[in-house]
Amino acid sequence: MKTIAIIPAKGFSSRCPGKNLRPFCGLPLFLHSVLYAQAEGVEPIVSTDSEEVIALCRERNVRFTRESVNDSTMANCVRQVLAQIPCDMFAVLLPTSPLRQPGLLRRMLAACAEEGRESAFSAQNIKPIGQLDGKFRLAYRDQDTPSRFYFFDGNISVTKRSFFESTGELFDQDSRPYTHEFPCSLQIDTEEEFAALEHLARHASFLHLLPRRVRRVCIISNRPWFTRDYSDFVDSCDVVIRVSKMDNLDTQLTGSRTDIAVVSCWQMYLSFSREQRHTDVLRKVPHVFFLPDSVHLSEQHCRAEKMAN
Repeated sequence: MKTIAIIPAKGFSSRCPGKNLRPFCGLPLFLHSVLYAQAEGVEPIVSTDSEEVIALCRERNVRFTRESVNDSTMANCVRQVLAQIPCDMFAVLLPTSPLRQPGLLRRMLAACAEEGRESAFSAQNIKPIGQLDGKFRLAYRDQDTPSRFYFFDGNISVTKRSFFESTGELFDQDSRPYTHEFPCSLQIDTEEEFAALEHLARHASFLHLLPRRVRRVCIISNRPWFTRDYSDFVDSCDVVIRVSKMDNLDTQLTGSRTDIAVVSCWQMYLSFSREQRHTDVLRKVPHVFFLPDSVHLSEQHCRAEKMAN
């Protein structure tokens, strides 16, 4: 069953201007939803009317569709994406809710397929205390509550394409709710909410709720004697450090969370002092790869610097 994740990332926002493109914990806000979809094994499709969003999608090889904003309904966005992208089921990931439980989207998709449901959604589990349909509902204890209210938190929804095309709706009476705990249920609509949610996202207790970003760092030389063309590989990296310009080492690698570093000119790299090489930073990198012609040098250096990579 082919599944896509639709990420609506319009350029305009009245209460929080440019929020989808604004840096959130080091990345444009909408890209956190892209990374989440990829981590869940689902292809992200960004729907946008913004040329800046499109430029970022092209830069990162993320598929996108141009949206004509005829109205502000989600159905309008989904309808335009489905007209261009084939799928059997789709999820909608709103970029304004960047914090998500890892694995939740996979569980929702699997359950819909296994149980034959048309849709599912992430929700807050609320105990009704207050006015509802003209009656005051009161329950002090959970066990005294005859019913619960599952409030769609706007974070994740899953719908079968056939159901949407026949009804124009994202949900049905049998939609299954999946409880999303704090702070995943929070959304960004205002400047204050943007600042508050970013503050929460940086807290140690909630770091796991942002999708892990694997960074590819390439350390290369400006020397002309390379016999192989590395241009495609270099273009695929997040950070490119040229060892003949030591200021790049100071500004682009130190302090960054780095999961993969690729060293394509290890001999020249070793010619610099230990302080200049920032070995302490590379020691924290789980995987360091070297070119075959410098393996003997890299092994010797890793032993000397106590690098087990």
